[in-house]
Amino acid sequence: MQPRLAGLLSLLSCLPTAAYAAWLFHRDSTTAWVLVDAFGVMLQTDTRTAWLLLTNALVCVAVVLDFRRRNDTAPFLHTLVITLHAGINAAFICADLFSLYVALELTTITASLLIGHPLTSGSVWNAFRYLFVSNIAMLFYLIGVVLVYESTLSFAMDGVSHSPPVASALLISGLLVKGGVFIPGLWLPFAHSEAEAPVSALLSGVLVKIAIFPLMTIALGAPEAGVILRWIGVASALFGVGFALFETDVKRLLAFSTISQVGVMLAAPVAGAFYAFTHGIAKSCLFLSAGKLPAREIGALRTTGVDRRLRAVMTVAVLSLSGAPFLAGYVAKSALFPHLTHLHAPWMTAGAVGTALILAKLIFLPGPAASPSTPAPVMPVLPLLAGMLFFGIAPDAVTMKELGKALLILLTGWGLYGLIFRRVGIRLSRRPEDLRHLIGAMVILLWVLMILQEAA
Repeated sequence: MQPRLAGLLSLLSCLPTAAYAAWLFHRDSTTAWVLVDAFGVMLQTDTRTAWLLLTNALVCVAVVLDFRRRNDTAPFLHTLVITLHAGINAAFICADLFSLYVALELTTITASLLIGHPLTSGSVWNAFRYLFVSNIAMLFYLIGVVLVYESTLSFAMDGVSHSPPVASALLISGLLVKGGVFIPGLWLPFAHSEAEAPVSALLSGVLVKIAIFPLMTIALGAPEAGVILRWIGVASALFGVGFALFETDVKRLLAFSTISQVGVMLAAPVAGAFYAFTHGIAKSCLFLSAGKLPAREIGALRTTGVDRRLRAVMTVAVLSLSGAPFLAGYVAKSALFPHLTHLHAPWMTAGAVGTALILAKLIFLPGPAASPSTPAPVMPVLPLLAGMLFFGIAPDAVTMKELGKALLILLTGWGLYGLIFRRVGIRLSRRPEDLRHLIGAMVILLWVLMILQEAA
């Protein structure tokens, strides 16, 4: 197959996903397809699913365009992107535990092959590392699925609430690792530091959501598990920000931000789908932009400067993630915060300030010392920018109270960065990211979840 034809087919494969998401928004109802009634195997779509499908479509379009810009048009790469796109779609519409397992495994194998590109020693090790961590997580998940079926004789998702505590603990722990949540999510920074920018955009923009979405569904359907998951979400939101405060590598900083943001989604699962969409398009935009920077260290960027077009693109994405008014992230945060409990709200407000603080590192950068001979290409991220601007138009969310709160959070974060953290030179140890420590964290998380589930 010709490389140009492969790229065109990759782009065209994303259009049905976007069109189906638009149709789901238009219908605004739940549709279910029962495949094997006796075992609870079924597919289901609704408005929540539509947001995730639209995220997948926009991010994959941007990634394919970026691959084409790099002249990295090997048909094999585009085949992997199409396969991953299909696997992610399948994971979002699966409404039973076993079908979800099949989709998760498909995306794991495909993503590991993408991470391993372009077959350097570092990228291949990164791919095996990701595959190893994901397989352990999926082993936990599969054992949980078997125990749920043993208890309920069904693979239906609502069977989690009627299963033994050990079953739900295994399911949740596997999905938490796969979704990059809290301490087991420390596989993300290493994966991003070695993967190419378009692959990082897929990982943080959409791939981690295939585990977060079923976790949100479990949190809404199983009250005891929901309480635990909300607190884990709060912990992850603060944990990611805490690590990112002292990070100077752009891609690792964005990875820690993802650990924080998936926690926000779990803290308020009712509004998590739209928040996942706004995070996905903004974070993918930042990763694709990071691939065009002259350096990855913040200190080096302060010296070399950043192309003005590229800095403008990054500023829009950062402002959206930080909840600046009239962008999609602001609408998402305005919809999410009312669903937080009074116990979670203060911590999540602190997390929002922390998000504005850590992302300020990416926008308060100087312009280039000299005009570049060729300006940085921004065409691949235009669909993502369009999404941030279009979905920021929500008159109902624009109230003086919400505007004031958003601006106060933004200015507080920027003020803390300018007055204190811009000058901080502390470097945290990367030992917690070692493979043996990650495995230990996964086992400890499983035991803690078992104890909490038994107590509940």
